[in-house]
Amino acid sequence: GNIGDQGCPNCGSRESVFFLGSRAATLSSVAIDELFGSTLNSDPKLLAFTDSVQDASHRAGFFSSRTYRFTLRTALQQAIDSAGSAGLPLIQAGTTLLEWWSRERPGWPGSIRNAMASLLPPDLHDYPDFVEFRDSSVTEPPARLRREIEERLTWEATSEFGLLQMRGRTMEAVGSACLGWNESLIDHTLGELIERLPRIDPTWRSLSDRLLRRWLYGFLHRARLRGALDHPFLHDLARRGDWGKYPFGRAVPDRETYPPSGYYKPKLMVTQPQREQDHVLATTRGHQSPWQIIWARRALELRHANETSLLDLIDTLLRLGETTGLFSRLHVDGAKRIYAITATAATLTGECVHLVCSQSKRSLIRPSAEAACWKGAPSLEYDAVNGHYEVKDYSPR
Repeated sequence: GNIGDQGCPNCGSRESVFFLGSRAATLSSVAIDELFGSTLNSDPKLLAFTDSVQDASHRAGFFSSRTYRFTLRTALQQAIDSAGSAGLPLIQAGTTLLEWWSRERPGWPGSIRNAMASLLPPDLHDYPDFVEFRDSSVTEPPARLRREIEERLTWEATSEFGLLQMRGRTMEAVGSACLGWNESLIDHTLGELIERLPRIDPTWRSLSDRLLRRWLYGFLHRARLRGALDHPFLHDLARRGDWGKYPFGRAVPDRETYPPSGYYKPKLMVTQPQREQDHVLATTRGHQSPWQIIWARRALELRHANETSLLDLIDTLLRLGETTGLFSRLHVDGAKRIYAITATAATLTGECVHLVCSQSKRSLIRPSAEAACWKGAPSLEYDAVNGHYEVKDYSPR
């Protein structure tokens, strides 16, 4: 608030004074992150005190969930940076995390046991197989346990750069790392698609590789934000609609290491209407066109393109993507096909470029190689009709 016209009674200053407040739990979680990330602390442990039993139970859970995300992001960033300009293949994220953090280095004691204990999500701290290994004298975990933990850590990385992108300050949102695509798969798919363009619409023979590439990048970007990045946890979701470790409100054998259902559920790409999934071949209803149609017309600079031809283009892309390895067909139910982007198509990199939509002011963080395609490109935002992307510096925040 402002101190008023009379100024400060001590120094006479008329400058404004602002009050900044934060809850103790939030400040504590940030302090813990700094302590655990210090290279001067080679044996990180935490003992917290409070004057209330109720506060203690509440804050224990809060610290575990809040600091876990900090720990995971720090660990994942180190693994991405160590991969260099080649990037870290998304499918190898879990394996690389365990290997990288099992090595001894300044500020970190190493060993697979320490790596698992630090990187394991809070909901698995009491997982019987892990507890048995943690309390034993053996130096290597059972193969099944290691495979399960690697699979779960790969999911944590997948959701960090996919489903969670629109929900918080993720690694990509702050520009520390981003997810890009395997360009050889992109090139192969586009080459096959260009050969089939005349069959879809003869007037599209002259469509340039630049426009089609931009359209494909946008289609993939939207799909992964909705959660359609392939992972074994999604397969039961595609086949039966089961999600999380408690799909029926109770624990299910062999799903103990799955993530909790949470508030957010992945949306896969489907070719027929299905509740809670993305119907990518949806048609215009009334005056409301689906995002896929809007984006195709913008990206391809075909403002009045026939909608049927655009839907044929998307359908052809999905079918070709199956053969080139860009998409995985997770399930077929009659005429309905369910797709996700293959995990092998995605790569994590620390070389990022910050672009901003001129109309919506929403950020788009893309790898350096892909960013050139987005300079001056139309906005991915549905309502940003006149928006386009410009390279901008990051704000201090």
